[in-house]
Amino acid sequence: MIKFNVFFATSKSYIQHFTVAATSLLENNKGLDINLYVIHDNINIIEFEKIIHFFKTNYKTELKLINIGHIDFSVFKPTLEYPKYTYFRLFLAVIAPTDIETALFLDSDLVVTGGISELANIDLTGKYICAVSEASVADNVKRLQALGSVAKSYFNAGVILVNLKWWRRKKITEKFITIANTYTKLDWVDQDILNICFANQWTKIDEKYNAVHLIRKKAVTPIIIHYASYSKPWIYADTHPYNNLYWQYLRLTPFKKYKAAGFSLHNFIMKFGRLTKRWLREAKVIKYDDKYK
Repeated sequence: MIKFNVFFATSKSYIQHFTVAATSLLENNKGLDINLYVIHDNINIIEFEKIIHFFKTNYKTELKLINIGHIDFSVFKPTLEYPKYTYFRLFLAVIAPTDIETALFLDSDLVVTGGISELANIDLTGKYICAVSEASVADNVKRLQALGSVAKSYFNAGVILVNLKWWRRKKITEKFITIANTYTKLDWVDQDILNICFANQWTKIDEKYNAVHLIRKKAVTPIIIHYASYSKPWIYADTHPYNNLYWQYLRLTPFKKYKAAGFSLHNFIMKFGRLTKRWLREAKVIKYDDKYK
């Protein structure tokens, strides 16, 4: 059985979504021996005990908690929109156990719908990081080049397979901090930092492993569906084409009684309008915006 190190980052407000994401991962990868790490910043462990018990009981998986509260994040200037846990992935090389040489980092706002053994089998020799291209590569490349970056491509940081051995050897964490100090106005913060650091030195993997900014269903359901940016299925007005999958896996967790937040007449009308627009697109009455997928 393949052993695979998978890392999530979470905060108090994202514990439910992490639980859904991790549940979907374990449900669909019972042939993988997954070491599941959870990076956090002083979450209430007593409150988290039911989640620890849930994974141990249902999946025989011991969550390995990594408290990152001792690290100074002031250089990144966290905000409400981009809180501290957004930057946790940048410290993988210094917080992961030293005997771990490779790791898969997953955002908590996603679901895994199938097997990821292909990712576990990728040979990372000579590679820094593997990822999936962003939806709007040209716009992001132009933006970073205007800041002085040499990047000719751009990836989404919600699913990254990293060579921790190389990150440590090349002191990548220190480079992230230097970039944060140098580029003080970045639109996509940690994702921009990663793209600047690994400009033209990252390896592309199939988009099925990080399907982002979807406005319609694919012919084949992606293996990892990432509810990136403002599309969050736990919000009532959300109309992501695969938001039902979040609820499917939620029903398997201790949060199964959760109801979508934000119901109101205004949001009902807005959601109906969005769904109507999708139906018109599917009926080819209006065109899709090809900028997104």
